[in-house]
Amino acid sequence: MALRRAVGTSDRLAVALLVLLTVPFLGAAHKIDDPLYLRMARHVLAHPLDPFGGPSFWHERPATFLLDLYNPPLIAYLLALPVALDGGREITVHAFMLVVGVAALLACSWAGASWGVPRSYTVLLAASPAVCVSAVGAMTDLPFLLFCALAWGLAGRGRGAPAGLAVATSALTKYVGVLNLPLVLLALRRPWRRGIVAAAVAVAVFGAYGAWNIATYGVLHLRAAGRFQELGLARQSELTASFVASLGLVGLPAVLGLLRWSRGLVLAATVSAITGAVLLRDGPGSALLALAAFGAGGVLLAAAAAATWRVGDPFLRCAFWLFALHACAGVYFGTARYLLPTLPPLLWLLVRGGLVREDVSRARFVTSVAVSSVLAVAFLRADAAEANLWRAAARALPAAGRGFQTGRWGFDWYASERGYRPLPPRERLRDGDVIAEPSQIHTVPPTPAQAAILAPRSALRFPSPRLRVMDAEAGAGYYSSGWGLLPFGWRTEGDERVAISAPDRDILAALDRPVPGPVVVDMGTDDALHVQLDGWSVPEELTGEDGHRHTYVWAIGSDSALRVPLPADVRRLALHVSPAPSATGPLRVRIGDDAHALVDLSAGWRSYAVPIEGRVAGGVTDIVLQPAGHERPGLLTADRRERSVAVDVLIFGEGDDTQNRGRWPVRDETGRPRLFVSPPSTP
Repeated sequence: MALRRAVGTSDRLAVALLVLLTVPFLGAAHKIDDPLYLRMARHVLAHPLDPFGGPSFWHERPATFLLDLYNPPLIAYLLALPVALDGGREITVHAFMLVVGVAALLACSWAGASWGVPRSYTVLLAASPAVCVSAVGAMTDLPFLLFCALAWGLAGRGRGAPAGLAVATSALTKYVGVLNLPLVLLALRRPWRRGIVAAAVAVAVFGAYGAWNIATYGVLHLRAAGRFQELGLARQSELTASFVASLGLVGLPAVLGLLRWSRGLVLAATVSAITGAVLLRDGPGSALLALAAFGAGGVLLAAAAAATWRVGDPFLRCAFWLFALHACAGVYFGTARYLLPTLPPLLWLLVRGGLVREDVSRARFVTSVAVSSVLAVAFLRADAAEANLWRAAARALPAAGRGFQTGRWGFDWYASERGYRPLPPRERLRDGDVIAEPSQIHTVPPTPAQAAILAPRSALRFPSPRLRVMDAEAGAGYYSSGWGLLPFGWRTEGDERVAISAPDRDILAALDRPVPGPVVVDMGTDDALHVQLDGWSVPEELTGEDGHRHTYVWAIGSDSALRVPLPADVRRLALHVSPAPSATGPLRVRIGDDAHALVDLSAGWRSYAVPIEGRVAGGVTDIVLQPAGHERPGLLTADRRERSVAVDVLIFGEGDDTQNRGRWPVRDETGRPRLFVSPPSTP
């Protein structure tokens, strides 16, 4: 009976609407970062006390979840339930997330009631395209919204200890959940002891998590996740534009039909819409979408500003703006998913501030919800169509003895079912391997040394849906502003492509022949770029003391690798390099499996010649540079590269020639492999 009283008619309508909108899409393919979280869920089922220790390869190099995951591990434990049932089938995972979405809606309704907001307005949240799309996924956003709403509702009812626990739970879902602590303290401001208890509980739980991080992994995961963060005017401007464009179009579009319009709101809509159209001048379609997106978002922001002056409650005045500020400044990229924790506080602020009409007719209310629901269905269809496309593409990959692929997102999940695994940057490709390279999604392409031996074999093509949620050509960046500032875009025609390639047999045979010495690699030149594996910057130039311009590249990170055919038993390494301040000192150069050289680097450009210890077997050889250290850019550092050593020339063997010399594969202007041979008389 208590549950029935808590879940009234309005709540049932909101739940029914969310279920009605999303159930047809429960079978949609996994997408974007879903595979990352699902694999972590599989890992915690086997290793529940070691969530970050599992192997992962989501960014530039194979790593662990500790480095690849932005968020705390609670989401993995939640997803472990549907994954344990059937391994992570789409319908099971999405049904589970829909249940979480229903719980989040009810929690928002319950929390809003504690601030005097009628439960009927929860229907507007259920019709939000951002909420609906998140309910058909496997990411952190809806669980985070659930725990936020619980923290707000408990604080609004004066329950200090449970509110503090909810704050900690939200912070273990997303680190930004720590922002709930000051909000809860605002809500629990009298008597003060409730706030003290809430803070003590939140700090104790989250502090214990941090202590466990250090004890288990030797580092705070928050610090590892923070390496992707950067600040700058251009960066934050992009995030802000993405936030504004998403807010009105996929955040709370239903509210637009219920506002008390004024001259100020009309002016805000006009200025914001014109600004958006000026920012996006890629064609009339893009301009029209920008007018609608930025105009609607600008109106909601202006209405929120007006309501902030009218309400006296400090929680209502701060909750929306705090999470909005985070979405515009404290994230790695802009995405409509980050809107979710701003939506309930925005709705409550507008209602309590009188910007939403109390005397609105039922017809107008229903029409507003219906329009938002139609928009939500359009987004759900576009999102599912794009995800399903990459599922079909992965399942169409040819059979292969050893299959590798370079894509991420849902393609990665389904390609693994076909036996295709992500291509490690130092993998030695051999005859019979097949490499699949998709376009238009996040990829980690083959390293130059790998690509140099690949010959095109075929291509898979699939027609694209016209309404696009992630498409740089259409300016659509629903999941990342790096793809576009609008949450969706329109492309009249086009297709998605998966290029299939394989190592060229003639090149592989040529690489098996002995190589005469010495071998010289003039780093930064076009030919030498093809010996690089991972850990290198783009070429740069310098003017040497001899007045000539020299090309060079920076070694990036803790180690950098290249692949060069070498003569057997080479005994000398010479190099012309300049270390970053943190890399002065010993540079260890591993040469194959059994040889190495040690160079003591001093500041500035210098030439060194050192003996090679151990035996170089000869033939195709991996060389790995391991510097004493590398730069770690701060939040305000313009150059984000983790530079270690600038490398101009490497010489293996006797001699001081600085021109490229040796034999290695390169790619010609048509993208096909050929051999670089110098001097030309080399057999």
